[in-house]
Amino acid sequence: MPRQPLFINCGLHKTGSTALQADLAQLAQPLERAGLYLPQTHSKRRGAHHWLAHSLRGPRVFRKRAAQFDVLSAELTQVACDAYCVSSEDFETLLMRPAAMARIAELADRIEAQPIFVIYLRSQTSYFESLYLQLLRAGLSANVQQVLDDVLSDGAYAYRKWIFHFDYRRVVEALEQSNTRFILRNYHDLKSEHITADFLTAIGQEDVMRHLSEQPASNPTRLTRNLERFARNQPGQTNIAQVEELDQLLNNRRPRLSPQIARRLRDQFAEGNAWLVRKYGCELPADIEPPPPETPILENVFSTRTLDWVAAAESAENLSWGRPPDGWFHK
Repeated sequence: MPRQPLFINCGLHKTGSTALQADLAQLAQPLERAGLYLPQTHSKRRGAHHWLAHSLRGPRVFRKRAAQFDVLSAELTQVACDAYCVSSEDFETLLMRPAAMARIAELADRIEAQPIFVIYLRSQTSYFESLYLQLLRAGLSANVQQVLDDVLSDGAYAYRKWIFHFDYRRVVEALEQSNTRFILRNYHDLKSEHITADFLTAIGQEDVMRHLSEQPASNPTRLTRNLERFARNQPGQTNIAQVEELDQLLNNRRPRLSPQIARRLRDQFAEGNAWLVRKYGCELPADIEPPPPETPILENVFSTRTLDWVAAAESAENLSWGRPPDGWFHK
């Protein structure tokens, strides 16, 4: 007898997962009427299941939360539905961990379900640009060049208990070798240019979109105070007041990698990306076009050179706050 699908949206990070989860929570009842069930157990809202991803991360936490898994399994076995769905970008960390994937399969076995991972891929350049700013909010102290070096050498970046993948071919081949079912989606080619519409289409629930209310405006504060966070995350003393003043020069503009760095990322993963096109038709943009003039350059802004410039400005009267350090903006 065929098993019910257990759709697992696992990001990747910075592919609209938070917006999708808010929409899934809003659509929980229409989806349930359509036959798709979003678990309520141990989820702050029915669209986001970060607890589940964290609990599957390692054997110790998996055993520690065994009783909670029993509650979750009981909930799912008591509902009448055609499929289940969970969402957390933190599943990204588990994709190349065979033991963690085995734990997901074990949990699915309890409810006689078949895991199907839905994976959104974003160009490595735009992924890096967005992810770096997000990690500053999580306390990252490494500068852009340090993170870039790890990404280029390892094909991934590990921070705290997260792993962020950039070598997509390695991820997909690992899933293929473990006979894990998955659906690849292109973040740059969303159906109706809407993450939720695309996801629901991917899992066969696009008709439910009509129940979704108008989308809230994006939050512009995501581009503020990033330089201040970078300075605060550093060990040692930095003049935060002067950093805050310098931060105003960014003027809520999205920092971009320079074309030179963007090319390095493109070239590093070009072969794997071409393989994705040949095998799955997933063509990601190169993202190496020069940014518009006066765009902040990510690797120059978030660097030790900027902090050195601030330190020098404390004692050098000829350094004016009316201009940034050299190389901050694309000309």
